[in-house]
Amino acid sequence: MKKATRAVLCLLFALMFVMAAVPAFAAGQTTRFETVSFPVKSDKAANMKIIGDYIDDAGANNVDLILFPELSTCGLPEGISMNTVDDSAHAYFKENAELVPEGPTTQTMMAYAKKYNMYIAWTMLERDPYYPDKIYNTEVLVGPEGFVGKYHKVHLAGTESYMEEAGTVGSDVFDTSLGKIGLVICFDKTFPDTVRDLKIKGADIVLAPSSWPGLDKRLGDIDPSLMLYRYSGKSRNVENGVVFLETNWSAEPGATMNAEAGHARIADATGKSYGETGWEEGKVVADIDVQGSIDQYYKNLGMTREEHVASLKKDQERHEQINDAAGIAETNVKFYGSAILNTLFDTGNVLKYGVLKAK
Repeated sequence: MKKATRAVLCLLFALMFVMAAVPAFAAGQTTRFETVSFPVKSDKAANMKIIGDYIDDAGANNVDLILFPELSTCGLPEGISMNTVDDSAHAYFKENAELVPEGPTTQTMMAYAKKYNMYIAWTMLERDPYYPDKIYNTEVLVGPEGFVGKYHKVHLAGTESYMEEAGTVGSDVFDTSLGKIGLVICFDKTFPDTVRDLKIKGADIVLAPSSWPGLDKRLGDIDPSLMLYRYSGKSRNVENGVVFLETNWSAEPGATMNAEAGHARIADATGKSYGETGWEEGKVVADIDVQGSIDQYYKNLGMTREEHVASLKKDQERHEQINDAAGIAETNVKFYGSAILNTLFDTGNVLKYGVLKAK
């Protein structure tokens, strides 16, 4: 009897070991993704109504994960652009910043996620709990289990640095029932090391919401800003072999100069696009076998995931070395450049007061 008991126990332990070795998210499991582009307003209540309607529709359509644009809950004030900012913008940021996850926006999104058994990601203004004057552009991920994680935007563009604190580290990779998810925001995706770091950490899926203006909507697909937006996303997608979701504010009706560029897109790990919106409001829904597309990526590449990640780690090390050298060069240029320029600008006083004749 004791031998039989031991045999059963050994069998159970062996079965547990085998189950633990099998990935929680295996090939053949299809995930329904949705990414939404809409014209975000300077009105949190109006934006949340639009977002709620999209979530209700996605819930009825059995969507597993939905992505909204950068700062899509609170929007931006009229007194800010990529080149200018006024006092009203500072007041707007302080008024609309919330705690995460304790604040009302995150709590509302958590309730939606639980109701529809889905994951929801977006970015919002987050107030530092210890230093209220510090405000971050924060990407938040919630799911059926509640609050999953957040990430502070690292690479700030234009006047953002006057309004927001930059994050100091890249996103964590979050384990979910859909796979391992990493986060980037807008301009972050123009830096290859951001998504590369997520892949090295094990990411299967990367979410990239933006608020990215074009130069002139009338240029269409050859708008230089739109081209950079699209190229950066596609590059990070295929360099790293991850399912890539990106979205952006859509253009306001009738807008042309500096209109938000839209173009939400979903692609699997091989780079295959499952749809893309245009400049106007719209959404993309796609059913993707995440692990299956990753397996196909490595079949196409002719290497294993381990070999690929090892290669990416070498690229990351080179990047860090170059970045360190560039930082030293930048410091020296600023130091000596400012000294030389200040000296040149002061030439009049040098001559006026006879500095060169002084002993």
